[in-house]
Amino acid sequence: MLCERKSKNTVDYAVQTNKAEKGSWQMAKITCRRCGRNVEALSEPPMGGSLGQTIQNQICPDCWQEWLAQQVLYINHYGLQLADPEDRKQLIQVMKEFLGLSTA
Repeated sequence: MLCERKSKNTVDYAVQTNKAEKGSWQMAKITCRRCGRNVEALSEPPMGGSLGQTIQNQICPDCWQEWLAQQVLYINHYGLQLADPEDRKQLIQVMKEFLGLSTA
């Protein structure tokens, strides 16, 4: 018996197997939009909303970790205040560009 969880664009996230280990979840592979590698997806969306789902569907854990390190540098360099909605908006736009999620 297979149990699959799917997103709107039908990318498989996890497949529950009934063979050897009941109740275990195996992460399905994705092709990372940034690096192009075929690797396991993030275990959960890194943020809420549709953007978090998009990142989980399209970005590998290694590229996400690179972004987390890069965002610290960006926030410090530009003195962003994340309490300011405009600064958050700017950071999200830079994140999309860094991860290759921009549609521009």
